[in-house]
Amino acid sequence: MPLVALSDDEAVSNRKNNPVAGWGGRGGPNRVEPVALPRFEVPFKLKPGEKIFTIGSCFARNVETELSRRGFRLPVWELFKRPDFAKLDLSIINNYGTPSIYNEIAWAFGEAPFVPEHHILEVRDGKFADIHLAPTLRPEPFEVVLGRRTAIAEAYRTAASCSVVIVTLGLAELWFDSATGFYLNVAPRPSLIEKHPGRFQLHVLSFEEAHDYLDRAIAILKRNAPSLNVLLTVSPVPLMSTHRPIDVMVANTYSKSLLRTAAEAVITKYDFVAYYPSFESVTLSDRAIAWMDDMVHVTQDMVALNVGRMIEAFVDDEAGTEEIRDKLSAVEKAKAAKPRGKEYCESFFRRNAEWSRTSREFAIEHARHLIAMGEPAQAHELLATHGAPDVNVSILMAQALVALGRGGEAFDLLEPFSKRHTKSVVLWEQLVAAAMQSGDVDRVNAVLWRFRVAVTGRTAPAYLRTARWFAARADKERALVLAKAAMDEPLLNANAFELAEIMIELGELELARRALELVVSPAGFEITRRNQLQAFLGTEPVA
Repeated sequence: MPLVALSDDEAVSNRKNNPVAGWGGRGGPNRVEPVALPRFEVPFKLKPGEKIFTIGSCFARNVETELSRRGFRLPVWELFKRPDFAKLDLSIINNYGTPSIYNEIAWAFGEAPFVPEHHILEVRDGKFADIHLAPTLRPEPFEVVLGRRTAIAEAYRTAASCSVVIVTLGLAELWFDSATGFYLNVAPRPSLIEKHPGRFQLHVLSFEEAHDYLDRAIAILKRNAPSLNVLLTVSPVPLMSTHRPIDVMVANTYSKSLLRTAAEAVITKYDFVAYYPSFESVTLSDRAIAWMDDMVHVTQDMVALNVGRMIEAFVDDEAGTEEIRDKLSAVEKAKAAKPRGKEYCESFFRRNAEWSRTSREFAIEHARHLIAMGEPAQAHELLATHGAPDVNVSILMAQALVALGRGGEAFDLLEPFSKRHTKSVVLWEQLVAAAMQSGDVDRVNAVLWRFRVAVTGRTAPAYLRTARWFAARADKERALVLAKAAMDEPLLNANAFELAEIMIELGELELARRALELVVSPAGFEITRRNQLQAFLGTEPVA
């Protein structure tokens, strides 16, 4: 049975009258390059002051921030004001697969039983973990873990009193608990796999499974909130890695295609469900603009752009709509200017300098350009005109201060944001840079330790940077400790080459050879670089 069936007249009419039925071309302005801006339907509006419930991956957290700024109430945030959640990061309740989204909703509204003994398992003597929450959570006594689960269910029940629920879909490669018949939200802890051999399995969802869980989850919400509207998105963030014996790019394409198809089926079925194309916007945009250097995380610019477009379209704020639209257009153009070269950027920001005085978002883009052009003083002055800085502005201001040789000031600016639960790698890396620029060895060591605790597995570039810093200060012992620490972390090819070069500088040639062994599937120019290093080390180059 087709998803949609149209008569011949209706189909032809749609094609002729739809201004976005085609792709356009490079002969003039288009909505695809360099930043893709697909159009979308807006069947309902949000009114500031309403309660909005958000479910899903990190994109849901980005949406929450923008909604909060516009006066919306967020029940999920209320949960983290409780004393037992106060020191935890919102990311612990990120939800990635349609089965786990269904689980949380079904448990909250009593449509599926949550048996604590089935889902809260002992990790070590007297310490337990909820296998459906982030494995980064520290194991606690059973009563503490159960209390946390009860609180999460209470928070999910508040969705029934909200006008809109926003759901972000993330993954289709999921872990299955064969003992309970429930899918997990995240991979089980290695210790639990070892303790319960054969209990956990890796499943790749079929369309029927992905759609069925999503459909049932939305049906539960609608039964408990008859006037509810639902906004679906698909997260553009890909699989970090796949457990299947295929290329992660191929596995990810299946996963996202499956979720996008499941979303389309639900949107077609229910008139109270809409779709926002964040996935399409990011994946169809210029990769240099859309993706960070690790190729899996979306740049802050693209996140801000997509959240901004969605909020502008769905928020019913007639008084400010024209101003918001003009502002958004200016910021979009500023983001798209960078790939067109320094001369174009210089001319663009000179022509549109007025926006830097009236729009903080535009000023951020302008400041980034000024820093890239070697004008940190102007960048800092520009950002300072917009009042008390938030974390993103503070990171840029700190970058400018470091470039000006004012590392101590930069450190003091970022320090209030560097809490134990802070997951921003960009913030931590800039804090490390500020500490190094200040010349305080104890401060550098302390920040590195806090960085490692806050963001496990993402500290390798900082270790390498500080290893060079210590080596330049003739502290070979500390430099070697940090270089070895980087070797134990996940490394991109560029990091592995840098690690090898540092080991050579430190005279650790065998460790340099081991670093080169960490290079995975090198591109052509990387093969040349690897062979040059191997030749220096006296090892056989790889063809």
